[in-house]
Amino acid sequence: MMQEGEEHVGTNVVTFAEKILHGDQEHREWLLESAVAFARGEPIPEIRGGKLSEEQVQEQFKQLWREGNPFFEAARTATDERLSELKHRVRALEKHQDLCLKGLRFVVEIWNSGLDMDEFEMQDKLEELGLLIREDFDPARHEGAGSEYMEPGDPWYMISPDVLVVLKSQEESQEAERV
Repeated sequence: MMQEGEEHVGTNVVTFAEKILHGDQEHREWLLESAVAFARGEPIPEIRGGKLSEEQVQEQFKQLWREGNPFFEAARTATDERLSELKHRVRALEKHQDLCLKGLRFVVEIWNSGLDMDEFEMQDKLEELGLLIREDFDPARHEGAGSEYMEPGDPWYMISPDVLVVLKSQEESQEAERV
């Protein structure tokens, strides 16, 4: 971009100027002229141009992204990590949502049909749906209503950890709304 007769300015200044060129064409020309004027010890011309359209700004960001600019590379890495974490959370929430919908359908089915179920039938159905899990009773780990009547190894039913996640999330949302 050096003009004829300006070889004495030095290619380093022009190379530097070309590396920092940005903005609209008028601003790019001003940057190059300013670098040359500075190298000659002349006054720097009045600034010109510099206004970019939204499309030009987006294109410059895309170019920096493609070139592997360290800032954009760090942003890309952080974005990829966050995206992976969010995908994992979405999969977990989909699983939790599926379990809750199964439970809701079951409750609606009982209510609509007028079925009369005892607690053991209800417990078996909730376990089948994955809303309850069965473990062997361990007095060191399990406590609660009826635990004083249990023997080690007896069947012990607990709310599924997936359901507990949904319940905890709902409690946190309600707490946040109160604040």
